[in-house]
Amino acid sequence: MNITESIKFNKLKEENEKLKKELAEKDKEINKILMICNNYGEEFEPKSENIDVIIKNHIENLEKLIDCLNNDGVK
Repeated sequence: MNITESIKFNKLKEENEKLKKELAEKDKEINKILMICNNYGEEFEPKSENIDVIIKNHIENLEKLIDCLNNDGVK
């Protein structure tokens, strides 16, 4: 791997870590909402379009990063 590829790879790793942290924060938010609703005994029906879009975007971003990492960061 040359220097340029190494730099790209390191940037992709950093972006991957950033996305993992963002996803973990979203998971915490969702779990907090679920816990609050459960504490009040309410049936929780999330607005699926919002949660689905968030999850879909995170999955797509992670898939792109995985593809790049599998190709040594070269596209």
